[in-house]
Amino acid sequence: MANKPLMPIERLEQTLKGRFPDAQLALDRPHKASGAWFLEIALNQHPVIVQWQQGKDFGVSSSPEKVFGEGADEVYKNEEAAYGRIVSLLLSQTFTSPPPAVSLKELRKENGLSQAEIAEILERQQGEISKIERRKDVLVSTLADYVRAVEGELQIIVRLRDGRTRRIQLEDAVESSPRPAALARKSEGNAMSDGTITCNLIVLRSRDLDRAHSFYRALGLSFIRHSHGSGPIHLASESAGQVFEIYCLTDQGAPTNSTRVGFAVPSVDDTYASLLSAGGTAVAPPKDSQWGRRAVVADPDGHRVELSAK
Repeated sequence: MANKPLMPIERLEQTLKGRFPDAQLALDRPHKASGAWFLEIALNQHPVIVQWQQGKDFGVSSSPEKVFGEGADEVYKNEEAAYGRIVSLLLSQTFTSPPPAVSLKELRKENGLSQAEIAEILERQQGEISKIERRKDVLVSTLADYVRAVEGELQIIVRLRDGRTRRIQLEDAVESSPRPAALARKSEGNAMSDGTITCNLIVLRSRDLDRAHSFYRALGLSFIRHSHGSGPIHLASESAGQVFEIYCLTDQGAPTNSTRVGFAVPSVDDTYASLLSAGGTAVAPPKDSQWGRRAVVADPDGHRVELSAK
């Protein structure tokens, strides 16, 4: 029976054991495959802690206090880079320093993003981003979205009076509000695991959300009404990893009625009739073509909706 391949942090542990035979090493494995691994190393009572998760970088920290669960002081892309830093810390008997505190504005600039780009990702006005960056009291969900927009992960660390630190578990609370579709696009839709590029977001604007809701519900879509933080209320539908959103068209917004969207449906004729009953306008009635049965209906705002047989 073939041996199970070692995880990168397990390989790192073995390499360090060979380099420092007198060191004490303890590897703490997670209960779940997606959980965090911790490798504790001590040489002549000088500690180094390494944390790692599948798909993430190596975190390295060295402090007089043994701290687990707090963000790493330093981050390295691969085990070779992490190994070099660990060796340096153990031989020099020096400590790492926590990263300095930064403002949201500084964080944004460090990542080469403008307020306009953050606003586009979060689907907000640029003025709102400016207010968030200057605000002293920010909702956790708003802060989490902002951090995701710069491709980061929000963690809240509490340092207790006795020196212990704990990370507050807020994932469920934050994730209960769907992420902005643009964030989903950045983190999930740029490339699938097999390298295939996919389109996973369509955004339309409507003069009347209720009317648009009735029309697209007749198509068979299910929507929730949602807003990202203090952003505008909009309709959002998600299916098979694809997000379809409808925002209210304001006087300042650009219309999207030149956009053409397509849906594969079980019955072109039945769906065509349902959409006409829901306020649609006939553009091209159902007919057979070299691509199969097809039809086109204009929604109440003039967007062309193309129907094709599954």
